[in-house]
Amino acid sequence: MEEKKDSEIRLSYEGKEYNIPSDEVGYVIDFKKTIDEAYSIGRSRTFLSNKAYILKRKFSGQKMEVPLYYSIKEEALSKKLEEIAKQVDIDEKDAKLSVVDGHFNITDEKNGRKVNIAKTEELVKENLKAGKHAQTELVVEVSIPKITREKLEKIDTLLGEYSTTFNSGVWGRSYNIKLSTDSINDSL
Repeated sequence: MEEKKDSEIRLSYEGKEYNIPSDEVGYVIDFKKTIDEAYSIGRSRTFLSNKAYILKRKFSGQKMEVPLYYSIKEEALSKKLEEIAKQVDIDEKDAKLSVVDGHFNITDEKNGRKVNIAKTEELVKENLKAGKHAQTELVVEVSIPKITREKLEKIDTLLGEYSTTFNSGVWGRSYNIKLSTDSINDSL
């Protein structure tokens, strides 16, 4: 006897909600297996040892928790998390150095963020197994840029300078200059 439990898996990050319809990831609870597991508590040994086990747990205040047995299509869940990650992820931006009138100007770096899909998927599955269908917080990690203000502040000398004539009508040269500047962060 398998039945669906919830109509969606709810995720959130910084106050924004993301919902995954359970049928799109094949999330199904196996009620029969879960009920059989619960029923078997205190029935797997002799009568006296079963009663002793139940009483010991009851008087010690220990809860008897039964895991929720379910199935889910992990590939489909990963794909849905990747779609959500596209909305949440932000690329980090390196700090930039420019020279204006002989002075160095530094534009600050900006940290990025990236959803850790594997950790989020594990957290979702843990919550589902525990029967917790409340919102699961996305696991988001900060990505630090490679070039920071701190590194650029160490630069205090112009290493080289060159000038040449340029005719934008010469297509080959224009294309080569474009390729070169693209490879060095649009700086020339």
